Amino acid sequence: MRSLLRPPRRRWPCSRLKNTIDIMQDVVQQTLHALSVHDGVTRVLVIFCASVLVYLLGAAWIVAVAVAAGHAALSPAIVVRFVLMGALAYLASHVLTSLVIDPRPYVVAHAAPLVPVAHDNGFPSDHTLLAATLTASLCWIDRRFLVPCVVAVLLIMAGRLGIGAHHTIDVLGSIAVTALAFALASAVRLPSAWARPLFPTSPRRRRATR
Repeated sequence: MRSLLRPPRRRWPCSRLKNTIDIMQDVVQQTLHALSVHDGVTRVLVIFCASVLVYLLGAAWIVAVAVAAGHAALSPAIVVRFVLMGALAYLASHVLTSLVIDPRPYVVAHAAPLVPVAHDNGFPSDHTLLAATLTASLCWIDRRFLVPCVVAVLLIMAGRLGIGAHHTIDVLGSIAVTALAFALASAVRLPSAWARPLFPTSPRRRRATR
């Protein structure tokens, strides 16, 4: 009787948004996974994007840092902002992992992933978080490397979806965390003296480059 008299539960906009995201993630993730198992070529490409490309992006980031240091463009302020952004992204991801529970697609489908994947919570995507954090820091280090690294991040996201390791909300959550951490790190006011180069060029090298 009480159940008949009890007013129906109100569906909040956030629940509608979650349903929309669930539908979207099913379409995107399942489509990419279907393409990845279509033939051997796409399977290799998806596995490469999901497992190997993040290391190549890391190598490109190291090259960018070395180039910036060689041209006296690397400053203590950049280092502090990068460390702060990385720390914020790391802490936020650990908090969200305990708040947002999203089983990995291969667990939900009771199927084997294309490559060995952890059995823990899928939200957020650690690979995407690392790749996006390194790429965002290039806005401070050297923007010439930004476009190819952004493309690499998108491919990593697609690869993680294709192998069945993550849903769309997992990789998008990593992008959102990185964007927030980047915005907070950029907003921090640092002493003007920290904008000086960490490795200033010598007078002899300055004359050589003229």
